[in-house]
Amino acid sequence: CHDGRYEEYWDTDNDPHGHKIQAYDINTWEPVGTEKYFADYRSSDMAIHPVTGKAYAFCDYGSMMYHLYQLDLQAGTETDLSGNLTIMPEESSRALAFNDEGVLYGVTRAGKFGIVDLTNGKNSSTYDLGLEGSSQFGWTADFDPDTQQFIFIFNGNNATTGYNNKSIIYSI
Repeated sequence: CHDGRYEEYWDTDNDPHGHKIQAYDINTWEPVGTEKYFADYRSSDMAIHPVTGKAYAFCDYGSMMYHLYQLDLQAGTETDLSGNLTIMPEESSRALAFNDEGVLYGVTRAGKFGIVDLTNGKNSSTYDLGLEGSSQFGWTADFDPDTQQFIFIFNGNNATTGYNNKSIIYSI
């Protein structure tokens, strides 16, 4: 995860039982601070709030159901924000980014773009992007600091073979 407002890039390992994430300086690629471990954090993308510095990510709550989590990157703590709400895989936002005003936007696995409610994780799904390809892996997003367009990338696939063999960049 890299948010253009920060001088850090956050990298995650691929442990299925939680994740360690580490910040790196984007100029030197040297580690910044200590590695953090989050027991429930298993996500392809996270976004950092421009005011609070807290990170937000959809994490697998079990059985391929998702909840929105707030991650305190300094303290290494996580808070489940979805409560009793169950967000199915198609409804979970894979590409996440905050605008400068602190509004979280996302693209769901089903290819719907909208505002993500920070109290429960529901995506308003205001626009169907009609995406074709794999919406399982390789999602990330950010706002372009010059144009304020939402830019995201995901892995597409070959319609004939079904293999993930291309990444596609979109702007909204």
